[in-house]
Amino acid sequence: MLAACGGESGGGQAAVSSGKVELNLWTHDPGYVKTFTEQAKRLTDAPGGRYDYALKVTNADSEALVTRMISTGAAGRGTPDMIGIVISVFPRVMSGGIGKQLFAPLDDLAAPVKDDLLRTAPYSIGGTLYALESDTCLSVLYYREDEWKKNKIPADIATWEELVEVGAKLHEKTSQSLGMVSTGDNTSITNQFLQLLLQRGGGYYDEGGNLVLDSPEAVEVLEFMAKGVQSGFLIALPDPYGAPNTAALKNGKLISTVMPNWYNVYGLQANVPEQKGQWKIRNLPKFAGGGHIASAMGGTGFAVLKDKPGTAAGSPSTSCPRTTGTGRSRSRSRPPTWPPTSSAPSWPRPGARSSSPPPYTPGPASPAAAPTPRPRAACSPWPASSPSSTPRTCGSTSSSPGRS
Repeated sequence: MLAACGGESGGGQAAVSSGKVELNLWTHDPGYVKTFTEQAKRLTDAPGGRYDYALKVTNADSEALVTRMISTGAAGRGTPDMIGIVISVFPRVMSGGIGKQLFAPLDDLAAPVKDDLLRTAPYSIGGTLYALESDTCLSVLYYREDEWKKNKIPADIATWEELVEVGAKLHEKTSQSLGMVSTGDNTSITNQFLQLLLQRGGGYYDEGGNLVLDSPEAVEVLEFMAKGVQSGFLIALPDPYGAPNTAALKNGKLISTVMPNWYNVYGLQANVPEQKGQWKIRNLPKFAGGGHIASAMGGTGFAVLKDKPGTAAGSPSTSCPRTTGTGRSRSRSRPPTWPPTSSAPSWPRPGARSSSPPPYTPGPASPAAAPTPRPRAACSPWPASSPSSTPRTCGSTSSSPGRS
């Protein structure tokens, strides 16, 4: 991870410039614990390394961790050195001056490789970059190869319009579906819609920042989803990750779905391990009206807290991982570097209704206890096989979290 180098540390503690350093890492995903722990060891063992790293990890839901970070930041003590924030939770630190007060800016260190970073806007505040994305969470089409072959569905079908026609006939014959639509919580509903909208070439806002939910692309995608449910091509599920989805996978009612790379581990390997080797992935079918062959859903940005004793240690070099087509990172023959690189209220005060949150001001209050984490994070970017025109077997993919 690329972090900003700190000068003097706040809170009366001297900044650590070499030797032993303990970094407090807060993350929602156990996979990141392994990734950062392994990288810390590599950095410690690297010839000429300045630091002897030790990680102290707090693992909980991303939204709960952000709430705790803001509370401890206001108290003036107890904040982490690094924190991973899910993309849907990051807006909480974008208002009231929270992010600017707490995070080290990363623009200078990211500048040499800024063209290699796929997304920076979601983690920028007022034009300044405050977190680096660890995974773009590319969306692909997962499909049951055995069921598709049995039902004579071409694996290289080119467009959604063709697949809709095939799927409607399949459902009428076998009651199976070739995709799903979420009908439960608002975050899942909007994520499923946005995933397809981005593929179609649309978005919630235009380049001028205007809300464009009535754009031709948005209307087309919404009609596509509605007609898909009506024909049975798409199955409506109240929870696209929980028990309803697992049941649809296990009983063979859902034999393909559009999901990001992390779905391989959290959706398939976790819930239907007996189907190992039966699932493959491919690029998304294209919309006839235009768009792309892939999309994205989710993401996690890692930020470094500024003016901490370990701020400088969070930036052992100015090199930055470079994203490859596989969604993993690569460095350009450089020494080991720090790893890669639900809507929520903008201000975490219970019952607050003001549309303009007060400025964030650190203070000497007592640290608040961390909220009880929810069992599932918004987004856990574990790697899946790379999207390719050539199908890849999901079951053969390693579950090791080698993120970008």
